[in-house]
Amino acid sequence: MNSKAQKSEGPRPRVSIVIPTRNRKQGLEACLRSLKPELPGPEAAEILVVDSGSRDETCAFVADLANRNGNGSDQKIPIRYFYEKNASASVARNLGAGEARGEWVAFLDDDCEVQPGWFLQMVSAMEKNVEAVGGPAKVPEGGPYPGWFHSEWESLDLGPQSGPFVPSLYPMECNLAVRRERFEQLQGMNPNLGPSMARQGFHEGPEMIRRLRIICPQPEAVWYAGEARVWHRIDPGKVGVRSRLVRSFFAGIDHTRAQGRPAPRIPGRILQDFFQAAGRAGSCLWQPVWARLRVGQAKWIEWLYVNEARNFYRLGEKLQELIGGLGRPVVNFQRPLELKQVLRNPLLRVWKGFGRAAGVVRLPYFVIGDLIPSLSKD
Repeated sequence: MNSKAQKSEGPRPRVSIVIPTRNRKQGLEACLRSLKPELPGPEAAEILVVDSGSRDETCAFVADLANRNGNGSDQKIPIRYFYEKNASASVARNLGAGEARGEWVAFLDDDCEVQPGWFLQMVSAMEKNVEAVGGPAKVPEGGPYPGWFHSEWESLDLGPQSGPFVPSLYPMECNLAVRRERFEQLQGMNPNLGPSMARQGFHEGPEMIRRLRIICPQPEAVWYAGEARVWHRIDPGKVGVRSRLVRSFFAGIDHTRAQGRPAPRIPGRILQDFFQAAGRAGSCLWQPVWARLRVGQAKWIEWLYVNEARNFYRLGEKLQELIGGLGRPVVNFQRPLELKQVLRNPLLRVWKGFGRAAGVVRLPYFVIGDLIPSLSKD
Protein backbone atom coordinates (compact mmCIF):
# COMPACT_ATOMS: atom_id res chain seq x y z
CA MET A 1 0.00 0.00 0.00
CA ASN A 2 1.38 3.42 -0.83
CA SER A 3 0.88 6.85 0.64
CA LYS A 4 -2.23 7.44 -1.48
CA ALA A 5 -4.07 4.38 -0.23
CA GLN A 6 -7.54 4.91 1.16
CA LYS A 7 -8.45 4.19 4.74
CA SER A 8 -9.61 0.59 4.99
CA GLU A 9 -13.10 -0.34 6.07
CA GLY A 10 -13.86 -2.14 9.28
CA PRO A 11 -14.40 -1.37 12.97
CA ARG A 12 -12.84 1.87 14.09
CA PRO A 13 -10.12 1.15 16.64
CA ARG A 14 -9.58 3.21 19.76
CA VAL A 15 -5.87 3.78 19.06
CA SER A 16 -3.90 3.89 15.83
CA ILE A 17 -0.21 3.08 16.44
CA VAL A 18 2.12 4.69 13.88
CA ILE A 19 5.67 3.37 13.51
CA PRO A 20 8.03 5.10 11.03
CA THR A 21 10.88 2.89 9.86
CA ARG A 22 13.81 2.66 7.49
CA ASN A 23 16.28 -0.22 7.14
CA ARG A 24 15.57 -1.57 10.61
CA LYS A 25 13.83 -4.84 9.93
CA GLN A 26 15.13 -6.53 13.07
CA GLY A 27 14.26 -3.61 15.32
CA LEU A 28 10.80 -3.31 13.78
CA GLU A 29 10.22 -7.03 14.26
CA ALA A 30 11.11 -6.73 17.95
CA CYS A 31 8.82 -3.70 18.30
CA LEU A 32 5.86 -5.50 16.74
CA ARG A 33 6.58 -8.61 18.79
CA SER A 34 6.38 -6.59 21.98
CA LEU A 35 3.07 -5.06 20.90
CA LYS A 36 1.37 -8.38 20.12
CA PRO A 37 0.43 -9.38 23.70
CA GLU A 38 -0.54 -5.81 24.57
CA LEU A 39 -3.35 -5.30 22.07
CA PRO A 40 -6.61 -7.12 22.83
CA GLY A 41 -8.20 -6.93 19.38
CA PRO A 42 -9.01 -4.89 16.25
CA GLU A 43 -11.53 -2.78 18.12
CA ALA A 44 -8.75 -1.60 20.43
CA ALA A 45 -5.91 -0.80 18.06
CA GLU A 46 -4.46 -0.88 14.58
CA ILE A 47 -0.80 -0.63 13.53
CA LEU A 48 0.44 1.54 10.68
CA VAL A 49 4.03 1.07 9.50
CA VAL A 50 5.37 3.93 7.36
CA ASP A 51 8.50 2.95 5.43
CA SER A 52 10.79 5.80 4.32
CA GLY A 53 12.59 3.81 1.66
CA SER A 54 14.02 0.68 3.26
CA ARG A 55 16.46 -1.35 1.22
CA ASP A 56 16.46 -4.36 3.49
CA GLU A 57 13.67 -6.93 3.93
CA THR A 58 11.33 -4.57 5.81
CA CYS A 59 8.72 -4.42 3.03
CA ALA A 60 8.47 -8.19 2.58
CA PHE A 61 8.40 -8.76 6.34
CA VAL A 62 5.57 -6.30 7.02
CA ALA A 63 3.58 -7.44 3.96
CA ASP A 64 3.76 -11.06 5.10
CA LEU A 65 2.78 -10.11 8.64
CA ALA A 66 -0.14 -8.00 7.40
CA ASN A 67 -1.42 -10.86 5.22
CA ARG A 68 -1.23 -13.34 8.08
CA ASN A 69 -3.02 -10.93 10.43
CA GLY A 70 -5.69 -10.23 7.86
CA ASN A 71 -6.83 -13.87 7.77
CA GLY A 72 -8.17 -16.23 10.38
CA SER A 73 -8.99 -15.08 13.88
CA ASP A 74 -10.97 -11.90 14.40
CA GLN A 75 -8.58 -11.06 17.21
CA LYS A 76 -5.72 -10.34 14.79
CA ILE A 77 -4.55 -6.73 14.94
CA PRO A 78 -4.74 -4.98 11.56
CA ILE A 79 -1.29 -4.00 10.26
CA ARG A 80 -1.19 -1.54 7.38
CA TYR A 81 1.93 -0.68 5.41
CA PHE A 82 2.76 2.59 3.64
CA TYR A 83 5.81 3.39 1.54
CA GLU A 84 7.02 6.97 1.11
CA LYS A 85 10.57 7.12 -0.22
CA ASN A 86 12.97 9.49 1.58
CA ALA A 87 10.29 10.80 3.93
CA SER A 88 11.59 12.46 7.08
CA ALA A 89 10.43 11.16 10.45
CA SER A 90 7.93 14.03 10.77
CA VAL A 91 6.51 13.45 7.30
CA ALA A 92 6.24 9.72 7.96
CA ARG A 93 4.40 10.29 11.23
CA ASN A 94 2.06 12.81 9.59
CA LEU A 95 1.36 10.34 6.78
CA GLY A 96 0.52 7.59 9.23
CA ALA A 97 -1.70 9.89 11.28
CA GLY A 98 -3.50 10.99 8.11
CA GLU A 99 -4.37 7.37 7.36
CA ALA A 100 -5.28 6.52 10.96
CA ARG A 101 -8.84 5.57 11.85
CA GLY A 102 -8.53 5.61 15.62
CA GLU A 103 -9.67 8.24 18.07
CA TRP A 104 -6.07 8.54 19.27
CA VAL A 105 -2.78 8.34 17.35
CA ALA A 106 0.16 6.80 19.21
CA PHE A 107 3.72 7.05 17.94
CA LEU A 108 6.49 4.52 18.51
CA ASP A 109 9.95 4.25 16.95
CA ASP A 110 11.20 1.13 15.26
CA ASP A 111 13.96 0.79 17.86
CA CYS A 112 11.49 0.68 20.76
CA GLU A 113 9.88 -2.21 22.61
CA VAL A 114 6.84 -1.62 24.80
CA GLN A 115 6.81 -3.05 28.31
CA PRO A 116 3.98 -5.13 29.79
CA GLY A 117 0.97 -2.98 30.59
CA TRP A 118 1.95 -0.21 28.16
CA PHE A 119 -1.30 -0.19 26.20
CA LEU A 120 -3.58 -0.35 29.25
CA GLN A 121 -1.69 2.48 30.93
CA MET A 122 -1.90 4.66 27.81
CA VAL A 123 -5.63 3.99 27.42
CA SER A 124 -6.19 4.71 31.12
CA ALA A 125 -4.52 8.10 30.69
CA MET A 126 -6.58 8.78 27.56
CA GLU A 127 -9.75 8.45 29.66
CA LYS A 128 -8.80 11.64 31.46
CA ASN A 129 -9.43 15.13 30.12
CA VAL A 130 -6.12 15.20 28.25
CA GLU A 131 -5.00 15.94 24.69
CA ALA A 132 -1.61 14.19 24.64
CA VAL A 133 -0.03 11.37 26.64
CA GLY A 134 3.62 10.43 26.98
CA GLY A 135 5.43 7.81 29.00
CA PRO A 136 8.97 6.88 30.02
CA ALA A 137 11.41 5.99 27.25
CA LYS A 138 14.47 4.39 28.80
CA VAL A 139 17.63 3.05 27.20
CA PRO A 140 18.41 -0.39 28.66
CA GLU A 141 21.58 -0.83 30.67
CA GLY A 142 24.42 -2.98 29.37
CA GLY A 143 23.94 -4.74 26.08
CA PRO A 144 25.91 -3.28 23.16
CA TYR A 145 26.78 -0.09 25.03
CA PRO A 146 30.21 0.66 26.61
CA GLY A 147 30.72 0.16 30.31
CA TRP A 148 31.01 3.89 31.07
CA PHE A 149 27.61 4.65 29.55
CA HIS A 150 24.69 5.44 31.86
CA SER A 151 21.26 4.88 30.34
CA GLU A 152 19.70 7.93 32.02
CA TRP A 153 21.87 10.15 29.82
CA GLU A 154 19.71 9.24 26.82
CA SER A 155 16.40 8.49 28.57
CA LEU A 156 13.24 10.22 29.72
CA ASP A 157 12.04 8.71 32.99
CA LEU A 158 10.23 10.89 35.52
CA GLY A 159 9.37 7.95 37.76
CA PRO A 160 6.25 5.79 38.12
CA GLN A 161 3.97 8.56 39.39
CA SER A 162 1.60 9.88 36.73
CA GLY A 163 0.55 13.49 36.36
CA PRO A 164 0.72 16.54 34.09
CA PHE A 165 4.00 17.30 32.34
CA VAL A 166 5.57 20.46 33.72
CA PRO A 167 5.74 23.18 31.01
CA SER A 168 9.50 22.82 30.62
CA LEU A 169 9.30 19.09 29.79
CA TYR A 170 7.88 17.27 26.79
CA PRO A 171 7.10 13.67 25.88
CA MET A 172 9.52 11.90 23.57
CA GLU A 173 8.29 11.16 20.05
CA CYS A 174 9.02 7.45 20.54
CA ASN A 175 6.36 7.12 23.27
CA LEU A 176 3.69 9.69 22.53
CA ALA A 177 -0.04 9.64 21.86
CA VAL A 178 -2.18 12.56 20.67
CA ARG A 179 -5.91 12.84 20.20
CA ARG A 180 -6.35 12.52 16.42
CA GLU A 181 -8.76 15.44 16.16
CA ARG A 182 -6.25 17.68 17.93
CA PHE A 183 -3.37 16.36 15.81
CA GLU A 184 -5.27 17.32 12.66
CA GLN A 185 -6.07 20.73 14.08
CA LEU A 186 -2.35 21.29 14.66
CA GLN A 187 -1.60 20.04 11.13
CA GLY A 188 0.72 17.46 12.57
CA MET A 189 4.42 17.74 13.23
CA ASN A 190 6.58 20.35 11.55
CA PRO A 191 8.08 18.67 8.44
CA ASN A 192 11.11 20.98 8.66
CA LEU A 193 12.10 19.49 12.01
CA GLY A 194 13.13 16.00 12.94
CA PRO A 195 15.60 13.56 11.37
CA SER A 196 15.67 12.94 7.65
CA MET A 197 17.97 11.60 4.95
CA ALA A 198 19.51 15.08 4.56
CA ARG A 199 20.21 16.08 8.16
CA GLN A 200 20.13 15.21 11.81
CA GLY A 201 16.99 16.71 13.24
CA PHE A 202 15.29 17.11 16.58
CA HIS A 203 12.39 18.71 18.47
CA GLU A 204 9.57 17.85 16.07
CA GLY A 205 7.53 16.48 18.98
CA PRO A 206 8.21 19.28 21.48
CA GLU A 207 7.45 21.90 18.82
CA MET A 208 4.03 20.32 18.21
CA ILE A 209 3.37 20.05 21.95
CA ARG A 210 4.30 23.73 22.32
CA ARG A 211 1.62 24.62 19.78
CA LEU A 212 -0.85 22.30 21.50
CA ARG A 213 -0.27 24.04 24.83
CA ILE A 214 -1.12 27.37 23.22
CA ILE A 215 -4.60 26.21 22.19
CA CYS A 216 -5.05 23.97 25.27
CA PRO A 217 -3.39 25.88 28.14
CA GLN A 218 -4.77 23.72 30.97
CA PRO A 219 -1.89 21.95 32.79
CA GLU A 220 -3.39 18.46 32.42
CA ALA A 221 -3.61 18.73 28.63
CA VAL A 222 -0.22 16.99 28.31
CA TRP A 223 -0.17 13.97 30.61
CA TYR A 224 2.68 11.79 31.85
CA ALA A 225 1.76 8.10 32.20
CA GLY A 226 4.47 6.82 34.52
CA GLU A 227 3.79 3.12 33.96
CA ALA A 228 3.49 3.25 30.15
CA ARG A 229 7.12 2.33 29.60
CA VAL A 230 9.11 1.53 26.49
CA TRP A 231 12.69 0.36 26.02
CA HIS A 232 14.43 2.66 23.58
CA ARG A 233 17.28 0.65 22.04
CA ILE A 234 19.20 3.45 20.38
CA ASP A 235 21.95 2.73 17.88
CA PRO A 236 25.23 2.05 19.78
CA GLY A 237 26.94 4.35 17.27
CA LYS A 238 25.14 7.29 18.88
CA VAL A 239 26.59 6.60 22.30
CA GLY A 240 30.14 7.89 21.65
CA VAL A 241 31.11 11.23 23.15
CA ARG A 242 31.83 12.80 19.77
CA SER A 243 28.41 11.73 18.48
CA ARG A 244 26.77 13.08 21.63
CA LEU A 245 28.36 16.51 21.22
CA VAL A 246 27.46 16.70 17.53
CA ARG A 247 23.87 15.69 18.23
CA SER A 248 23.64 18.23 21.04
CA PHE A 249 24.85 20.96 18.70
CA PHE A 250 22.20 20.21 16.06
CA ALA A 251 19.56 19.76 18.76
CA GLY A 252 20.33 23.30 19.95
CA ILE A 253 19.88 24.60 16.41
CA ASP A 254 16.49 22.93 16.09
CA HIS A 255 15.46 24.08 19.57
CA THR A 256 15.79 27.71 18.52
CA ARG A 257 13.89 26.97 15.31
CA ALA A 258 11.17 25.09 17.19
CA GLN A 259 10.68 27.88 19.72
CA GLY A 260 10.07 30.42 16.97
CA ARG A 261 11.83 33.12 19.00
CA PRO A 262 12.84 36.30 17.16
CA ALA A 263 16.58 36.89 17.03
CA PRO A 264 17.97 39.91 18.95
CA ARG A 265 17.98 43.02 16.77
CA ILE A 266 21.45 44.26 17.75
CA PRO A 267 24.10 42.46 15.65
CA GLY A 268 26.77 43.10 18.27
CA ARG A 269 24.72 41.35 20.94
CA ILE A 270 24.14 38.39 18.62
CA LEU A 271 27.88 38.02 18.09
CA GLN A 272 28.58 38.50 21.78
CA ASP A 273 26.15 35.73 22.78
CA PHE A 274 27.55 33.45 20.11
CA PHE A 275 31.18 33.95 21.16
CA GLN A 276 30.28 33.36 24.80
CA ALA A 277 28.58 30.09 23.88
CA ALA A 278 31.51 29.13 21.64
CA GLY A 279 33.94 29.74 24.49
CA ARG A 280 32.00 27.48 26.83
CA ALA A 281 31.62 24.77 24.18
CA GLY A 282 35.34 24.89 23.43
CA SER A 283 36.37 24.49 27.04
CA CYS A 284 36.90 20.74 26.60
CA LEU A 285 39.58 21.48 23.98
CA TRP A 286 41.72 23.84 26.04
CA GLN A 287 43.04 21.61 28.76
CA PRO A 288 42.27 18.01 27.85
CA VAL A 289 45.38 16.48 29.40
CA TRP A 290 45.41 17.82 32.94
CA ALA A 291 41.62 17.56 33.29
CA ARG A 292 41.64 13.87 32.44
CA LEU A 293 44.53 13.23 34.81
CA ARG A 294 42.98 15.25 37.63
CA VAL A 295 39.47 13.73 37.64
CA GLY A 296 40.12 10.40 35.92
CA GLN A 297 38.91 9.05 32.61
CA ALA A 298 35.44 7.99 33.79
CA LYS A 299 34.62 11.36 35.39
CA TRP A 300 36.00 13.18 32.38
CA ILE A 301 33.73 11.21 30.04
CA GLU A 302 30.73 11.90 32.27
CA TRP A 303 31.53 15.61 32.31
CA LEU A 304 31.77 15.68 28.52
CA TYR A 305 28.63 13.61 27.98
CA VAL A 306 26.47 15.67 30.34
CA ASN A 307 27.88 19.15 30.97
CA GLU A 308 29.82 19.74 27.77
CA ALA A 309 26.84 18.49 25.76
CA ARG A 310 24.81 21.31 27.31
CA ASN A 311 27.44 23.79 26.14
CA PHE A 312 27.29 22.45 22.59
CA TYR A 313 23.49 22.62 22.78
CA ARG A 314 23.72 26.27 23.79
CA LEU A 315 26.20 26.89 20.98
CA GLY A 316 23.72 25.49 18.46
CA GLU A 317 20.98 27.73 19.86
CA LYS A 318 23.12 30.87 19.57
CA LEU A 319 24.38 29.98 16.11
CA GLN A 320 20.81 29.60 14.86
CA GLU A 321 19.94 32.97 16.41
CA LEU A 322 22.93 34.44 14.60
CA ILE A 323 21.82 32.94 11.29
CA GLY A 324 18.25 34.11 11.94
CA GLY A 325 19.55 37.62 12.53
CA LEU A 326 21.09 37.50 9.05
CA GLY A 327 17.71 36.83 7.47
CA ARG A 328 18.26 33.08 7.00
CA PRO A 329 15.93 31.41 9.50
CA VAL A 330 16.54 27.87 8.16
CA VAL A 331 20.02 26.64 7.26
CA ASN A 332 21.06 23.02 6.85
CA PHE A 333 24.53 23.01 8.39
CA GLN A 334 25.16 19.54 7.02
CA ARG A 335 24.97 20.85 3.45
CA PRO A 336 28.17 22.79 2.69
CA LEU A 337 26.65 24.88 -0.11
CA GLU A 338 23.98 26.35 2.16
CA LEU A 339 26.53 27.12 4.86
CA LYS A 340 28.86 28.71 2.29
CA GLN A 341 26.12 31.08 1.15
CA VAL A 342 25.53 32.19 4.73
CA LEU A 343 29.22 32.76 5.39
CA ARG A 344 29.39 35.19 2.47
CA ASN A 345 27.44 37.71 4.56
CA PRO A 346 29.68 40.68 5.48
CA LEU A 347 28.52 40.55 9.10
CA LEU A 348 30.31 37.22 9.52
CA ARG A 349 33.74 38.44 8.39
CA VAL A 350 34.52 39.36 12.00
CA TRP A 351 33.31 35.96 13.11
CA LYS A 352 35.56 34.21 10.56
CA GLY A 353 38.55 36.32 11.65
CA PHE A 354 38.04 35.36 15.29
CA GLY A 355 37.66 31.75 14.20
CA ARG A 356 41.05 31.75 12.46
CA ALA A 357 42.71 33.33 15.49
CA ALA A 358 41.11 30.83 17.86
CA GLY A 359 42.23 28.00 15.61
CA VAL A 360 45.87 29.09 15.84
CA VAL A 361 45.69 29.40 19.63
CA ARG A 362 44.01 26.03 20.08
CA LEU A 363 46.13 24.08 17.61
CA PRO A 364 48.57 22.75 20.25
CA TYR A 365 45.68 21.44 22.31
CA PHE A 366 44.23 19.56 19.34
CA VAL A 367 47.63 17.98 18.74
CA ILE A 368 48.03 16.96 22.38
CA GLY A 369 44.50 15.63 22.49
CA ASP A 370 45.15 13.42 19.47
CA LEU A 371 47.96 11.72 21.36
CA ILE A 372 45.39 10.33 23.79
CA PRO A 373 42.89 7.64 22.67
CA SER A 374 39.66 9.21 21.47
CA LEU A 375 36.85 9.17 24.00
CA SER A 376 34.39 8.39 21.24
CA LYS A 377 35.93 4.95 20.79
CA ASP A 378 34.32 2.21 22.83
